Amino acid sequence: METVDKLRQTVAESKFKEIVSNCKNVQNRIVEIELDLDKELMSKIGQMITQSDEPLNLILINRETGDVVCAVSRTSGRDVSELVKTVIKKYNGKGGGKGRLGFVKIPVR
Repeated sequence: METVDKLRQTVAESKFKEIVSNCKNVQNRIVEIELDLDKELMSKIGQMITQSDEPLNLILINRETGDVVCAVSRTSGRDVSELVKTVIKKYNGKGGGKGRLGFVKIPVR
């Protein structure tokens, strides 16, 4: 089981690095990213985002499962509740968040 956990951590770290690289020039805007990952992996990525020094404000969405992870980095200057409210309003979802990490459930397609 430990090998599976290490592999999942490696996947999360790789996806996090890819996201950070792709968001270098977004200038602290809110970015919505569709992922085909389960909630646990998206949560791991969200945790990494909250610890990042890059100014990131990300909404990670899996439309197949309806899981959404909202995360802001410590340098973004935003509270995650702003992102959570945006998702709830846009997708008629339910959820909450505090500080830099939030979770929303939206209706599936």
